[in-house]
This record gives sequence, C-alpha cells and structure tokens, in this order.
Amino acid sequence: MKKRMILAGVLLAAVIGASVPFCVRMSDRHLLSKSEDAVYAEAKTYSTSRLIRRINRMEKQFPEIQEKQKLLPLYTALIERSDEFSEEQLVSLIRKKETLSGIDEAFVAMYSAEGYDPSKMMDLLHDPEIADHTKTYITAHCDFSVGELSEIFRSNDGKAATFAIQRITVKDSDTAMQLIREFVNSDSGSISEEKSISICLGIAGYYEENRTPEDIEAMKNIYIPMIKRIFEEDQSPLVKDQAIYALGRICDYDLFAWLIENEKIDKELKISVIQRNYRPMKRWIEAAKSANEIQAVLEAMQILPTLEIADALETAMQQGNLAQTDEMLSLIKHIRENGIHAIDKYDN
Repeated sequence: MKKRMILAGVLLAAVIGASVPFCVRMSDRHLLSKSEDAVYAEAKTYSTSRLIRRINRMEKQFPEIQEKQKLLPLYTALIERSDEFSEEQLVSLIRKKETLSGIDEAFVAMYSAEGYDPSKMMDLLHDPEIADHTKTYITAHCDFSVGELSEIFRSNDGKAATFAIQRITVKDSDTAMQLIREFVNSDSGSISEEKSISICLGIAGYYEENRTPEDIEAMKNIYIPMIKRIFEEDQSPLVKDQAIYALGRICDYDLFAWLIENEKIDKELKISVIQRNYRPMKRWIEAAKSANEIQAVLEAMQILPTLEIADALETAMQQGNLAQTDEMLSLIKHIRENGIHAIDKYDN
C-alpha cells in the first residue's frame, strides 16, 4: 500500500508539473494511426506517470470531441490502474484546473471504481471552479443515493440536473415526479434550458415505467399539460425539440393527434414522433371502428408513409372494421408507392 501511495504521489506531481509545448508530435499521430487494440496494448506498457503525461499532452493537441474518441484506449488503460490512487489524490486531480475534459472523466471513473466516499464527489458538485462537463459526468456515474441525486437536481441548472432526474426515475420514479411537481409549482418563472429539458425527460421516463390507470390519468391531467406549456412558452429551440421528443414517448392517441396536427411543430420532429409510435399506431388501427377514430394516423401517413401501416389498414378493411372508401384506397396506394419500412425498435 505504501508503495502505491508513493507512486500515486509521483503521478500527481507529473500532472502538476511543467507544461508541455503545444505542438502535434509525430509520435502521437503515429500512435493514433494504429488500431484501438494496438493503442491499448502499447498504453499497457507505459508506466502510469508516463501514461498520464501522454494523455495530458494529447488532449491539448486534440481538443475536438471527435478527436478525443481516439484516446479511449488510453483512458481505459489508465482507469484499470485505479487502485494505485488514494481517495484524496483522485479528488485533487479532478479539482486541478489544468485537468482537461477526458482525463477528468477517467479520474471520476477511477474514484467510482474504487468505491470511495460519494460525499467527496458531492463537494465537487458544489464547487464553482469545477467544470460543468465534469459535474455532469460525476452525476451520471457516481454511486449516489436518491436523496443525493435529489439535491443535485434541486441545486444544479446544468446537464447534471438532467442526469440526476433520469437516474432518480430509474431508482424511485415516485420521488422523481414529486421533485418535478415541487419544482414547477414553486418556480418563479425562470427555468434554465437544462432544467426544462430534465423536467420533460423525467416525465417521459416516468410514463415508460408507470402505466397504471392512475398514472395515465395523472399524465393526461398534470404532466402532459406541463410539457406542452414548456413547449409553448420556452423560447429555446433546443428545449422545444426536447419537449416534443418527450411527448412523443408518451403513447396516447389524443396527444399523438395534437403533435401531428400542430403547425408549430416542424416536419422532422413529426417524423420522429411517427417513428416512435409505430406500434401504438397499429394498435389504434386494430381497435378503430371508423376512419375518424384514427384520423391522426392517416394524416401521419402523408408525412411518413410506412408500409407496415398500409398492411394494418388493409387488414382492418378486410375484417370490416374500416370502410373501403376511395380515400382509404388512395392513401394505401400512396403508402405503397412512397413508403418505407417501419423502425420497430421502441418498446411501447
């Protein structure tokens, strides 16, 4: 253990030490030209101090997110050495201003892998000097309780709030909805983009896990209007898009009709809603006794003709549930000529 602590102290000094000139070294380019397996194998041969120095240097050379993906084998090799670091040393490395995005996530992953005290990570979340992306990663990956995640949701207006409410929804969906209700009811009217997004995604996540008659009633009377209000009142295009994405996950025919018929929603978002509601559309067709009951589905087929929906419409006509009108036959012909196969990947 003493040997590990000495080694970790050397590593800390390596990160804190002299800066490396900003230039792209041919050896780095050559390393990243190899396969991921080859990069990982070479990284395994480095001492830990050398590995950290090389990651730090390469992160400065490749600041773009797409380029940093190439460093994943290096991060993996580092994370596997988590037992060489004490709790205090990892916290110090995360706090250090010179620690860049990428290796900071590796240090957080190492802290979590060793099962160190999550309360130290809570302290980092309250530190204004810690970057938002680091706080987001901490929220997403550390072993927090529902109470701790609730505190993060209440106190954070960044993406950490979104991850917090999503994790709470998985652990305790009732607490997630209570948090959302409390926040919206008590809010003075100023909601950050990320907080609005977290509310929308939290509601949609709750619906996917809770579909009792009482849950569905609450969804229609309380939560769907809440997301609609966010869509109507928020000025951010990103928030509006996420609100529609969340509403599209709630498989309700009246809501689906509102989404398809709403002129404020662009075609691309409607296509996303139609794709996500492929299975519900088939169920609505099977249950329908007239074309009026599935008018929104018929309108959706003008936006995204889907071959399997044409099959469902033909089956409904053959069974006598839908009338074989000229309009219906014309729509099916349109789908057959212009349609694509459904994306059947959503569990709804």
